[in-house]
Amino acid sequence: MIILKEACIYNNNFDDAEKYIKSIEDSHKEGEIFYFKGEIEFGRENFDKAITYYKRAIVKNDSLAIFRLADVYEKQRQFDTAIKILDMLEESNITALIKKSIIYSNIDDLPAAIKCIEKALLYDNLSVELWTLLAKYYRLNNDFIKAEGAVYTALRYSRDDLAANLEMAKIKRIQGKIKDYRMSIVKIFKNLKAEYRDTYF
Repeated sequence: MIILKEACIYNNNFDDAEKYIKSIEDSHKEGEIFYFKGEIEFGRENFDKAITYYKRAIVKNDSLAIFRLADVYEKQRQFDTAIKILDMLEESNITALIKKSIIYSNIDDLPAAIKCIEKALLYDNLSVELWTLLAKYYRLNNDFIKAEGAVYTALRYSRDDLAANLEMAKIKRIQGKIKDYRMSIVKIFKNLKAEYRDTYF
């Protein structure tokens, strides 16, 4: 029933989702019910109601509601509030640090975005996603040497990672290293071709 309700929400069938929620209210945790009610109101863009439900879910220890509450405030361009909401989570929460970095990047506070990812790397320094994000933020901050170092680290852990290779190509293009840029693009297409072949043949 939960899966069916989620499918209704993500397909924008909010009325059907609401019916399902009413049918399971007695058999599921309050936090979960409040969370999905928040999802429905968020989908309907009834942001005040969504905030109310997410807050009630948080009181019932539904940590996922913290991320969604931050999403609502970000959607309303209340970026400082969104970041404060994410600060409710433990400092070691990598997902929260990534989310905060994205918000900082979107408001052009790249030094703060970089600090978030550097902090996340203290808890998982083997993450290709984190090293690639760090490279991106360094590149956007015009620190190409550090960007190059970060993306090389990402590729050391996963040489065929698409996002890391795309980031490498962007860095090389900005640096004017056209030969290296073309080599990166060729590698990306080779990997995509191989992935397509492995998937469909």
